[in-house]
Amino acid sequence: MAGPAARFGISVGGCRYLRSVLRTTDAATSPSGESFRPIQYLGSKWRLLDAIEAQVNPLRTTGRPTACDLFAGTGVVADRLARSGPVLAADIQEYSRVLTSAQLRPHALTAGRMSHICEAVDDALQGLRSDAFDALVAEEERLLAGHDDVALCDLVEGGSIASWTWSGGHQSPTDSLGFLLTDAAKALRNSRYAAITEHYGGVYFSYQQAATLDALCVVAHGAASDEKDTILAAILSTASELVASVGGHFAQPVRVRTAAGAVKTNSVAAVRRSRSQQALPVFMRWLSKWSFRQPAAHPAVAVRADFRDVLGNLPLDVGVVYADPPYTRDHYSRFYHVLETIAIGDQPGLTTVRLGGREVPSRGLYRQERHQSPFSIVRSAPLALAQLCGELKQRDLPLVLSYSPIPETEKPRQRVMTMGVLLRVLEETFDHVEVLPIAGISHSKFNARHVNASPAEQAEVLVVCRP
Repeated sequence: MAGPAARFGISVGGCRYLRSVLRTTDAATSPSGESFRPIQYLGSKWRLLDAIEAQVNPLRTTGRPTACDLFAGTGVVADRLARSGPVLAADIQEYSRVLTSAQLRPHALTAGRMSHICEAVDDALQGLRSDAFDALVAEEERLLAGHDDVALCDLVEGGSIASWTWSGGHQSPTDSLGFLLTDAAKALRNSRYAAITEHYGGVYFSYQQAATLDALCVVAHGAASDEKDTILAAILSTASELVASVGGHFAQPVRVRTAAGAVKTNSVAAVRRSRSQQALPVFMRWLSKWSFRQPAAHPAVAVRADFRDVLGNLPLDVGVVYADPPYTRDHYSRFYHVLETIAIGDQPGLTTVRLGGREVPSRGLYRQERHQSPFSIVRSAPLALAQLCGELKQRDLPLVLSYSPIPETEKPRQRVMTMGVLLRVLEETFDHVEVLPIAGISHSKFNARHVNASPAEQAEVLVVCRP
């Protein structure tokens, strides 16, 4: 059986090859270009940057030049605003802070340092390897290379080591897979860090990819503070690119069978394609992109904090707040929980659901500690918005708000507030409220047609509010 370095595509020679690729390609193409997108993101404002900047910048003043991005997400808005003036970016999720911090203050890694990272990943992988884990990897590779789609579906649906362990050995669809998962779980028990492999290997990633992501996390969380966010951001981008799921999110693993149990050949083919990629070369490519980005032209900082804490402690030089809170019943943390685990570097545990009269791990393998935004709850969303507005009124600050409206005649469905409710809350606080539609913008759709709004309902607007 191939050793760790050969099986995972890692070697000193391989690192030299990767360095040559980095020097000749990404370094020339990836500096702060307009096309840079850190991860696949639901409701990304990447295409709205010009419009947002055009409304935020005139509200900055000489005495209060800082713009606050209150729900930073991937950090692309904060990165754009930092071209024109100081920025304070905030988000409750750690993965968001990492992505935003790495854009605002990237660390330029030399080719030599990238090679050292590559070699350190090889060392970290040694702690994950064992005969038992190798057997699980080999079985997955056999299924990926062969034509047994049913067995591959069994692995994708029931291959989480953590879920198998939690259930006491009752969640695997086949005995042979169960034996492999049991042995692998025992072998990984004393590993330094194997959360991605144990929880998400076989389901969101191949076991090989997951183990490499774990090794990368070990290296990143042990790195110097000035380079840590840049390395972690590259890991997050890598995970987003590698994941086998619809839309590149982590809300649920890809469905490889229909409700009737038939194999979905297109989905299985997509799994084979995504798992044909080795994680380390993908990571090195992303690390080069992050490393060669230009830092913000003005003072800029990213923090992990709840919007209420940020508003309660706003610096005096903040002159305008941009806000893009979630407006859907689907909590954003559900779509990015795997990225949150990578960013934090913890043992996430598993949330459970009631199914068939008993508790079972959630299909999405969600973290036990997962943020639930008040903006995603029908009852609390208007109150949360009113609280946000009230804090700004006390400080005599304007607000630029992103929103994607639906007609008053429709139920909120995915969105928890209609445009009418939103405007009523805003007009109770601000003297001047202006709605500015942005043409040509539509959001990513969910699979089920009944949860999709019509094209007319998906126009994006900016609401500019002044005291």
